[in-house]
Amino acid sequence: MRSRLAIDRLVTRREVALREKTFYRMLYETAGRAEEILGLNVEDLDLAGRRAAV
Repeated sequence: MRSRLAIDRLVTRREVALREKTFYRMLYETAGRAEEILGLNVEDLDLAGRRAAV
């Protein structure tokens, strides 16, 4: 798994698309499986509660 510093560097790069930044941040922060995160829809997200239904 990447380090926190590596993830922070990745998400601050302009050439990296928002979708990829979000994906890598969610992988790091949640330790979720890639398949679970990629399968999420906007409706699955609870932004106020910082949760997602998988």
